[in-house]
Amino acid sequence: MHEDDRFEFVLNRVATATDLCLIKQIIFEICDIYSLSNIVYHLLKTPNNNTSEILLLTYEEHWVSRYFERDYFRIDPVVKAGSRAFLPIDWRDVDRSSIEAQRFFAESVNYGVGRQGVSLPIRGTMGESALFTITSNAAC
Repeated sequence: MHEDDRFEFVLNRVATATDLCLIKQIIFEICDIYSLSNIVYHLLKTPNNNTSEILLLTYEEHWVSRYFERDYFRIDPVVKAGSRAFLPIDWRDVDRSSIEAQRFFAESVNYGVGRQGVSLPIRGTMGESALFTITSNAAC
C-alpha cells in the first residue's frame, strides 16, 4: 500500500469509528501499518475532574498492570511534561535527571513501551487536557 493510501485508509477508519472499542482496534491497526511500538490516548483532565478517564492504548497488559500497581501516573515524566506543555514533546527532551525517572524509562523499555516517543498535548476550551503518544524502537 502506497504511503498516501495508508494515510487515507487510517483517516477514513478513524472518521467512521462509532465507539471507543472500534477506536482501540484502529490504533492497533495503525501500529501495524506504520511499524510503531505503541499508541496511547490518555485523557488527563475534564472540566468536572470526572474520574472515569479515557485511556486507549496498545501497551502490553503487563505494563499497564505494573503502571497502575506502582501508581506511575504520579511520577511519569512524560505525563508531567504533557500536563504543562502546549507543544509536542519529544521524549529525548523529557527530564530524566532523577533516579526515579531513569528507572521508570528503563523499566518501560523492558515492557516494550518503545525507546523513542512523541507526545502531543491536547487542550479543550473547557479545561480538558489529554496526551496522544506514539512510540517506536526505530533508530533516531
